[in-house]
Amino acid sequence: MTPIEKMNLASHNFTKTDFVIYNYILADPIRVVHSNIYDLAKWTGVSRSAILRFAQKIGYNGFSEFKYDFSRYVHGGSFHTPSENREKTEEIADIYQKTIGLMGEFLHDTDVNLLAEKLILADRVKIFGLNRTGHSAQQLRQRFHKINFDAEAVTDYVLIPEIANQGRPGDLHLYFSTQGETPIIFEAIKASCQQKVYTVLITMNGNTKMKKYTDLLIQLPTTKAFSSDYFFDLQPINMIFIEILISCLGEKLTSK
Repeated sequence: MTPIEKMNLASHNFTKTDFVIYNYILADPIRVVHSNIYDLAKWTGVSRSAILRFAQKIGYNGFSEFKYDFSRYVHGGSFHTPSENREKTEEIADIYQKTIGLMGEFLHDTDVNLLAEKLILADRVKIFGLNRTGHSAQQLRQRFHKINFDAEAVTDYVLIPEIANQGRPGDLHLYFSTQGETPIIFEAIKASCQQKVYTVLITMNGNTKMKKYTDLLIQLPTTKAFSSDYFFDLQPINMIFIEILISCLGEKLTSK
């Protein structure tokens, strides 16, 4: 996992001071690479102990370990920095291409095969998503139709908690939640767990609090590993996952 991914995954627990450090690192990565903890504290206006706690919060033993890993990452050419000389189309396509390129590091055949097998064995399959992830839920339902596999997409605010509570052992509930923080989805996942439903979460946040209520969590890469811009839609990454799952599930259904 890259330093940027580690920061992004831990960001839901960041304090205001953490975000000051985080934003500075993203804004001027080259300067950070050539700095020490004293420099960074001076430039960001925070204490050295705050920087140390930040490094530990994102998974490092200290700032030196973070700086070493971050330097390798930046000098390896993986960090994306906007260029005035590049066409916007090229820049956006490049970020999505790099993100999709990480799919193999995040998504493992064992997890995809397990999910496909659980789907086949399930009595009823419900796919949950809200707003943008609701589109992913609908897309998966439509792709299931192409391989003659039955499932229901649930994307309504009112119906999500109701249908989650109506689950029973033998069912499978699959949830899409990009950041793993949506309150309605969180409560629905807990309901599925309480009903002893096999519960699956597709997310870009492997540290989500929803994790403890799931039987299977599949983490996908995020564009934030290469860009701090927040206008990127992450549903294209879900679409790639859907096609991978459909391919695996289709093969298993054909062989039966």
